Amino acid sequence: MADCGVENTMEKPPETSQPPDPCHRDANTQDHRYHNGGIMAEDDQTQTTSKTRFLQLLEGLDAPGDSGNPSDPPEWLDRDLFDRGRAFYKRYLFCVFLSDLVALLAMFSVTRILQPLIYTRRSDTPFKALRRYVSTIGRVVLWYSGDLWQPQDPAHEDILKVRRIHVAAAATFNHPDRRDALHSVTASGGKNNTDQPACPFHAPLKQDISKQVKEEEGQAESSVMARLEARPGMYLSQWDMTFTQYCFMGVIMAHPWRMGAWWVTERELEGLVHFWRGCGWLLGIEDRYNFCSGTVEETRALCLEMERQVVRPCLARSGRDTEHIGTALVDGVSSLLPWFSYPAMLRFLGDTMNLDLPSVRARMTLKHTLQYGFLRVLVHGLFLVPGVVWVFNEVLKLSLAVVQGQHPRWKAKVRVMPYSYVEYT
Repeated sequence: MADCGVENTMEKPPETSQPPDPCHRDANTQDHRYHNGGIMAEDDQTQTTSKTRFLQLLEGLDAPGDSGNPSDPPEWLDRDLFDRGRAFYKRYLFCVFLSDLVALLAMFSVTRILQPLIYTRRSDTPFKALRRYVSTIGRVVLWYSGDLWQPQDPAHEDILKVRRIHVAAAATFNHPDRRDALHSVTASGGKNNTDQPACPFHAPLKQDISKQVKEEEGQAESSVMARLEARPGMYLSQWDMTFTQYCFMGVIMAHPWRMGAWWVTERELEGLVHFWRGCGWLLGIEDRYNFCSGTVEETRALCLEMERQVVRPCLARSGRDTEHIGTALVDGVSSLLPWFSYPAMLRFLGDTMNLDLPSVRARMTLKHTLQYGFLRVLVHGLFLVPGVVWVFNEVLKLSLAVVQGQHPRWKAKVRVMPYSYVEYT
């Protein structure tokens, strides 16, 4: 096995001037308004609105995850705008796939989300994680390819099936006989709690992020984390559904260019927001807790608020279970797309959310660094070339087809990297 803990000799590429990033378009003209990093500077009103909305969403911690919304289209639905969101997925599928992978690694640091995942034992090996993730991606592909508002359409039937699964899971997780076991569950299943990966990254990650979070964290943010870290009064609450909604679209919404969506327009992002507002409605999210009920600017600001008050502090508190599940996921994905590894994705996550991770970089091997370098070249170089994103969209769809067994001559061999917690046989 490659020796870990050796200082990475590859220097970070120097910052260069960024090409125009068309993530915004002036409402009164056809010209794009460019901005650094894919994020417009937030004005005071937008910041105030995002903080107010964030606190409103937090109230959903005590509300059941299914609000009882009917499956009929709501009054606010704009079918043209919703279809524009479907078109966004067709154009930027690989970028969305990458942003979802980053968001999942962040989501695994939230204890109230992680514990049910561990309890089900369906994501703790590379094979299981790959199968579950491919199933999830396949569902989203079905949702944007079909007609979610037509009762006879497979997409409509599937999203309601997912809703029923959530309701059944909530009944299980919130049952008095299950709550103690769920709260104390660990990724190793209690069989061998001393298991350690060959090259653990959770300690360096906490070391790097804790310093930055402590400098940023104020009294309000501390109270938010106190509520999130408390023993859940309810699993699969409205807040949990809302946070999952954020994980499906929040990273690419807040940082489109860092996910390779260099030429996305304001209208396309508006469609993405409305698409997930509609999906949230069908999944049972109440309007006041729907993450995507605002404008593009308001939703982007809310994404950044979620990063600041939830994602970054939770990453600073993450531990071995977070790494176990995260490693299983990335190992599974790397069996099909070999330029992914858990350390490379951690560093890529840090880049995305402006987190400096010197201890993580020092522990990365040369192989990890090359994998990270490829991701950087891909997203910040190749994806600027017209047509390249389309090629990777097709590669991803072919890979998904292979996993789903649509090409019986091909076998998806799941391998485990040396630094993994688990071995799959």
